[in-house]
Amino acid sequence: MPRRSGPTGPPTAALDDARRRIFALANDADEDETAEIRAMTRALDHTEDHLRDPVWPSEDPPGQAD
Repeated sequence: MPRRSGPTGPPTAALDDARRRIFALANDADEDETAEIRAMTRALDHTEDHLRDPVWPSEDPPGQAD
């Protein structure tokens, strides 16, 4: 269930697996709890977005290396 283009691999595969598990729990839950359980995937979506298209610099700025 890939969400966006960009790098793939173990981190995004783990997020996909977690998302599938959460949706499986939601499918088995009471109807009044389903939306709240599915909402837990929003944090996973944000994490995946940042892995695929980082908002932080990929290299240290000049003079900032350890």
